[in-house]
Amino acid sequence: MFPPDSYVAMAGPVCSETVDKLRKALKKKFGNNAPQLPPFITNKMSVIMVYCHFQRLLLFPQKFIRSKKQPLKFMTSNSEHEVQFFGATRNTAERYSSQVDILNYKDKDEFTLRIKSQRKGEFIVLSKMTKPKTLADGIMVVKNQIENKRPCLNKVTNNNKIVYYRNTLGEGDILAVPVIDFVVVTNYFELCDRKFINQGFTNLWIGRAYQNVKFKLDEAGAYVESTAEVDMFGDPKMFKPRRFIFNKPFLVTLWKENTSQPYLALWISSDNALLPFKKKQ
Repeated sequence: MFPPDSYVAMAGPVCSETVDKLRKALKKKFGNNAPQLPPFITNKMSVIMVYCHFQRLLLFPQKFIRSKKQPLKFMTSNSEHEVQFFGATRNTAERYSSQVDILNYKDKDEFTLRIKSQRKGEFIVLSKMTKPKTLADGIMVVKNQIENKRPCLNKVTNNNKIVYYRNTLGEGDILAVPVIDFVVVTNYFELCDRKFINQGFTNLWIGRAYQNVKFKLDEAGAYVESTAEVDMFGDPKMFKPRRFIFNKPFLVTLWKENTSQPYLALWISSDNALLPFKKKQ
């Protein structure tokens, strides 16, 4: 569920009144960050449009530290990559205790962190886990961890030995999160070149259906922007696809409290979404 102040959604005939109404709505909600409308709308090339734009900036209360001297060695299924990362060292981790909660900790390969943002009731959850069968399965695991009440100390049994851990980041802990920065553009050609069967619209076709998603996660916080558009034309039109796929073995979800679903969920399993590390000369 999107926060009400994070998006504009509109559908209707492409005319001067609709275009003007959409522009004003975007300007009112996003100010100088309002997106430019595509020519299919502004030049009235389409007949009917469905348009939605979403933006959200979640800044951390306190910036983390980005490593400038050392990379994070990020493992994919068949190779190792040096990437940029941010986080906290053993000596600095305690200063972030109030903004990082440990929702789950089993071992170094299975844990979930919740990082608070400056927006009341909104947070980022990072979960290192075995790849779930579906994104929905991963979200359900995270949802249960968010809702479960936790004791003051987390009890973990390893090799028949009981160990207790704090439920917040503290002295001696290490946090290292890859910097994520990507853009994905998807054209849904399977929806195009289809004739409507609705009475009064049988002469219209879906000429374009696309979505673009921008996401960035760094030491300052997270930013997400997405635009989805469907254009109906009098004749079918096709466009060449542009697609970028970025994956990595941990789940990123952005949440608003007291909701059943995150408003953003990402499963990252490839270094393509991460900024490569470059040593300063």
